[in-house]
Amino acid sequence: MAQSEVAKVLSEAAKYSSLNWPLLSDRESEALLDRFSPLFLVETLSADDIPGALAMNDSKDIYIDTRKPTLYRSITYTRFHGKVSPQLNYALWFPARTAQNHFDPYAGEFDAVIIRITLGEDGMPLILDSIHQCGCYHMVYALNPTLRFLERDDENPIQNYLFLNAEAGRFEISLTGKEHMINAIHVMHNILPDIELQSAGFSETLVLADNQGNNHSLFDEFGILNDSLRSERWFLWPFGVRSPGAMRQHGQHAIAFIGERHFDDAFILETLLSP
Repeated sequence: MAQSEVAKVLSEAAKYSSLNWPLLSDRESEALLDRFSPLFLVETLSADDIPGALAMNDSKDIYIDTRKPTLYRSITYTRFHGKVSPQLNYALWFPARTAQNHFDPYAGEFDAVIIRITLGEDGMPLILDSIHQCGCYHMVYALNPTLRFLERDDENPIQNYLFLNAEAGRFEISLTGKEHMINAIHVMHNILPDIELQSAGFSETLVLADNQGNNHSLFDEFGILNDSLRSERWFLWPFGVRSPGAMRQHGQHAIAFIGERHFDDAFILETLLSP
């Protein structure tokens, strides 16, 4: 999909909703996800920095299959100052967050980074924000010079202004090795990736099949992947977040320790930014 078509698709899709909600078809959704699918530049220091697909072995243990580099994707919606805006969600999973020393409370099995791109009425990226799969490190990038961050009394996300021309390019997200932290974002034009990521829906992170074809949930009744528990939970539990540092099911991401804030709150962005 060319960028010139994006605004037209969103406008046409909203005509069928009395709430001005862009009712995108499956084909339109996939086209939008393809158009804005980021490129990832990952500092590779060990096997922990190779992305892959969630999988289950014969012993019913969950692991990351790095032979199948996969980008999980979905579309959600947000309310931003009276408008309903589509959000393009992308998640990249890694085998682990590597320990920095002999006692690293943040290290452990599994790690993942979520990138979310909120589109404006003109079809251009308006806001990019990101968390790790545990809900930590909420980073918000205002992509339009008309936006301003609001003053808050509680915990602020990591705030950035980033005015890039994404008219015909794709975001390149640079991630550090070991911790998989964003350290740079650029727009790239006509660049093909060295490794092509397979596409999969977020729904495929919810259930895995064993070798008998039986389905198993990755997450417990609290939406937590128990194989990913972190030692940090022993000293961060007083903040009221269950098992800080553990990988969470989508829709279960608390993203602040001070105050109450959730990644999938439909009004989250308008509490952080004003046009």
